[in-house]
Amino acid sequence: ELATAAQRYEFALRGSNVTVFTQDTDLRYTSVSKPLFGLETKAIHGATDEDMLSAPSNEQMIALKREVLAKGEPRNSELRIDGASGPLWYDFHLEPMRDVSGSTIGLTGAAVDITERKQGEAHLRLLLRELTHRSKNLLAVIQAMARQTAKHGGNVQAFVERFGERVQALARSHDLLVAESWRSASLRDLVRSQLAFYIDREPDNIVIEGPDIKLRPEAAQSLGLALHELATNAVRYGAMSKSGGRVNISWQSRAKN
Repeated sequence: ELATAAQRYEFALRGSNVTVFTQDTDLRYTSVSKPLFGLETKAIHGATDEDMLSAPSNEQMIALKREVLAKGEPRNSELRIDGASGPLWYDFHLEPMRDVSGSTIGLTGAAVDITERKQGEAHLRLLLRELTHRSKNLLAVIQAMARQTAKHGGNVQAFVERFGERVQALARSHDLLVAESWRSASLRDLVRSQLAFYIDREPDNIVIEGPDIKLRPEAAQSLGLALHELATNAVRYGAMSKSGGRVNISWQSRAKN
């Protein structure tokens, strides 16, 4: 029964990200259930944290373990370890290990690898900073649009209509950028998205020609608004204001020297 229980215990540890270990009062590892700190168990047995890890990775951990030995009380802490392949994060639970007389003969600990979680948190913080930056830029663009619309909007009804159309044009450009993880937007897709309403109505009267060019996010926003304004003017005063009118949109790529 004891052997079966031990086998189940070892199987459970192998299938998890928890490493159980013991150390003597000199903080030499006397047992370890699986590789730790990117090191195999053979390299850990008989070694100390100071032997295996460089400062300052080992200093905080050693201080925490000495505190457990000195006070005889358990401790929990999240610690960063600089491993050979990069930083590693562990959630440590440490407790004093006692003999039958109650004397402290070492410590036992459980280390949970939380590196993936910490990397995810760091990535999330980066995304939030990027989102804040983009939101500020977007608000600045919308504010400029509002001022420009108000300058030439005439009455309130005209302002609301024109401003709403411009916001929708900006949203269409953003839809393309979001689909490409905000890296770039296809010029062809941008033209088609801004003129989709007119293309659906008179597909034969709008000709779009040009190579596949990727635009940076800032360029896609500005060009999207420009295309919207040109299309609006064409509907009101230009080729699309009368039956049979034709619009040709073309571009070419100029190679850099």
